[in-house]
Amino acid sequence: MIENLIALILTSAITVGLIPFMVIRTSSSKYDEMDPESSLRNTRELNSIYDFIVVGGGSAGAVVASRLSEVSNWSVLLLEAGDNGNIISDIPLLMIYNQLTELDWKYQTMPSMTSAYCLAMEGNKCNWPRGKVLGGSSVLNAMVYVRGNSEKVRNEKPPDNFLSRYYTSIITINSN
Repeated sequence: MIENLIALILTSAITVGLIPFMVIRTSSSKYDEMDPESSLRNTRELNSIYDFIVVGGGSAGAVVASRLSEVSNWSVLLLEAGDNGNIISDIPLLMIYNQLTELDWKYQTMPSMTSAYCLAMEGNKCNWPRGKVLGGSSVLNAMVYVRGNSEKVRNEKPPDNFLSRYYTSIITINSN
């Protein structure tokens, strides 16, 4: 009885965890071929002059570049040190598998003599995932979206709804 239960648990763990991961990992090498529209377009033909150069294709950099490019006569260059990501980077649940890969700068914290953090880690250093990929660190942190508390935003010196117009221009809320 207990042996059957253990076998069932192990089989389920392998089926639910390992096999889908292997399928995703195998198919991620052909990600750009599967969805060519979403792949980066590297170009050798750059303009000699740009109106704006945005360094860093993370969440903020991509939005800034997108907003600037809405003006038709402005030229905008978005520079990103990393790549376009892979199929795993599109699935928030699998974000841990992108850490410590080519999509991560692989930063580590410094050991501290005064604070008790990372003590169980090798050399008392924690990994500090930072995205080296289009999308930035959001690719490595489950694409979590955090917005400032509206009470705090509205109590600041700028006039009411100062940031609201920017939020609504970025986010489309569907009331259906």
